[in-house]
Amino acid sequence: MKSLQLIDVFYFTVLSVLSFLLTKEIASTYDLIAGDESSYLRYGTDLFTVIRFDWGFAYNLWYKFLSLFADSNIELYYFNYKTLIMLVPLLLFICLKRYGMHSFIAFVIAYLYLVSKLHITTWPFVSDFCIVIMLTYFIVKSFIEDEGWTYIVLVFFSLLLYLTRPEYVFALMPASFFAVYKNINHKIRWLLLIPVFLLFVYAGAETRDFNGFDRGFFAFAQHYFVTYTIWNPDVKLGIYDYFEMVPEIFGKSFSLWESMLFNPLEIARHIATCTGFYFLNIIKAFEDLLLPHFIFRYFGKAKHLLFLLLLVLMFLYIKRNKSKCRMSTLSTFHISILFFFISAAVSNFVIGYNPHYIQLHFILLLLLGTLTLFRNLHLNNIYIYIYIICVDHSFSSVSKAIHIPTGRL
Repeated sequence: MKSLQLIDVFYFTVLSVLSFLLTKEIASTYDLIAGDESSYLRYGTDLFTVIRFDWGFAYNLWYKFLSLFADSNIELYYFNYKTLIMLVPLLLFICLKRYGMHSFIAFVIAYLYLVSKLHITTWPFVSDFCIVIMLTYFIVKSFIEDEGWTYIVLVFFSLLLYLTRPEYVFALMPASFFAVYKNINHKIRWLLLIPVFLLFVYAGAETRDFNGFDRGFFAFAQHYFVTYTIWNPDVKLGIYDYFEMVPEIFGKSFSLWESMLFNPLEIARHIATCTGFYFLNIIKAFEDLLLPHFIFRYFGKAKHLLFLLLLVLMFLYIKRNKSKCRMSTLSTFHISILFFFISAAVSNFVIGYNPHYIQLHFILLLLLGTLTLFRNLHLNNIYIYIYIICVDHSFSSVSKAIHIPTGRL
């Protein structure tokens, strides 16, 4: 872990200014999109009058906090969007620095993520909130040397994730086990886990339930519609007709796991389809990160060839620097990454393809890959000056060049 230096303050300030410039006019280019995000907002503003554990309680709480600084729901919607757009790259920069990354590389990675299409255009924004929680955890963890305390902190952050998206139960449960195991001789610390257990028991059933339906099945049924239309292109089916047909395909249990048992072959086909979408879009996300759209959009199809060239160069770099590009021994950092990755895998491979699910894996792969490949890389100042000049000449056109999807409330 490296201590804070003046150059780090400089890069953080520059990144903050760039983030602000990118988002300051967002209300004039991004229309309100209702659906899930408006539900989070509504349940957030109504919080303490009506508490909804079935729809992202932690994210609702976040909206409630932000509502203190907004005069209307429309202003709150954009304020949340701006805040998350700015927070994620700033936290990513701090996180990379806390784990020993060169200041300039940390700045470049954070900047590229800031202007990436996956970060700017993905809706709803709940995954950005989950990313904020994960990055904050890794930053807090970097200050803790005791392994037992690390797992206790992991439990609390996993609980926040679980109260946002229920699939993070797959991080909360093993984290709780390790917290108990690693503190077997510090039973007084177990008392800290009691509130977590009680809240998990109290909120757990409601977290999995949505208006009488299993929330996992509700999300799955929505996303399976894409799979169904892909494999049945000749069938013209409206969304309401589709939902009437769902019980014929997966039974009437309206439970995700029982539906999987009812028609395992169709579930397998769905997972295979999601896996294909996943790898195509995760690769595309890395291509857009390394070759930003607002600079390389003029290359057309040649952009893909350039990306392949970058992959070849990266492979040669790894082969030449095997000793530097080596993952350290398994640590709580890697175990935490694994827990978060497995949890988000449920969304990506079982629930269905969605860019905001991809985000949850992408940030973990980016963080782990950057630290593994470039942690020991040293740069000459000339490269830094060249990149700063490129940023200065290109950033002014980012908000115009990146296509931002629009919708109507």
